[in-house]
Amino acid sequence: MFRFVTIWGMALAILSFACNRDSSGESVQSADELPRALQRFRITEDAEGLLFSFADPATGQLRTSQSMAEVPDGVRSNVVVFSRSLRKGDLPASLMIVADLTAPGEDGAYPFRLVSRYAGEGSGKAKPTKASAAAPGTSRVVVYKTDWCPHCRTAANWLKARQIPFVEKDVERDPGARAELLSQGRRQGLPEHLLSSVPILYVRGTLVLGFDEAKVRSLLER
Repeated sequence: MFRFVTIWGMALAILSFACNRDSSGESVQSADELPRALQRFRITEDAEGLLFSFADPATGQLRTSQSMAEVPDGVRSNVVVFSRSLRKGDLPASLMIVADLTAPGEDGAYPFRLVSRYAGEGSGKAKPTKASAAAPGTSRVVVYKTDWCPHCRTAANWLKARQIPFVEKDVERDPGARAELLSQGRRQGLPEHLLSSVPILYVRGTLVLGFDEAKVRSLLER
């Protein structure tokens, strides 16, 4: 189970980065320039707690895997990597870890760099994923959650008890859900750091941070 304590929302840029490899987005490549928490960070075949996100070369859709071996050869040079070992503040929210998994270095670790998660936006070359382009309809209720979150279960049970239709989206297991949430937050003018914890409910076009029963009830009664 992955617990992404540090919130990136990096999936929103995965396909745009893959389609626009010469983007002028922020990049940190020197080990000396890396944040302290990442100076000893290693991506190896036997490393635990990693999740790999990449664009499927056959369909163009976003895929994720906990196994490095499942990353197709055609996209191994640009793979976004999440790590459950990193904590909030270890990685700036504007950056994502992009690894080259084509061949390890002499030390057995695969090289990586930090790239702006906005790399490629506005270039006209990137094709948005369905998850990042689509927004939930204003009549829908969405619970953005994680498996380990007890308050997420409380929110879901509250909705079920009142027979209110809703959709659950796991922001850890589904990078597209995280991208969708960040996109909604930007539309509503919410700072990204406020979207770093769950549950977050999307109710009739409004994001509700945490399970605020009174606010959810008010929105549903509109």
